[in-house]
Amino acid sequence: MKAATALEQRGIGPFFLASGSPVLWNERGQARKFSGGLGLAFFKGHELELLEPGQGSDFYRRSLDPHGGTVIQHLGFLVSDVDEWANKLVKQGYPIWVRGRIKTGPLVTEFAYMDTESEAGLVIEFICWRFFGIRISPFPSLIHGLGRLEKWSGKRMIKT
Repeated sequence: MKAATALEQRGIGPFFLASGSPVLWNERGQARKFSGGLGLAFFKGHELELLEPGQGSDFYRRSLDPHGGTVIQHLGFLVSDVDEWANKLVKQGYPIWVRGRIKTGPLVTEFAYMDTESEAGLVIEFICWRFFGIRISPFPSLIHGLGRLEKWSGKRMIKT
């Protein structure tokens, strides 16, 4: 992932990189098969998420800058219950754009991208991480350590 390498050269990261397919990708009410890659890092206490356009949906691809510049496509919030928070915005007139789930062993990440672009200028995402069913927050030191391990091993894209 070129963006991760470029940011790491600027002192941001290291990024933990992974690729695969969510077990659930429901876009505008329609189930789809999606696959793609992501990079996670923490910088000054904030999680940064890099996403490849992927295959099976144009959800991320439609936000690409034609000149290769950086784009902020969405702003994510960690919540205790993705559906509860998504439904709050649905009641306000903002539909769920994508509802998804990533599962890697006992780690499950639930997410919902809300269609808030016209009002907010970007997409709002609700995220909930669970490990063995217990809600957790991503640990900066764990993400940092996994990124360093990937760099050290030379295997920069873990398949999930």
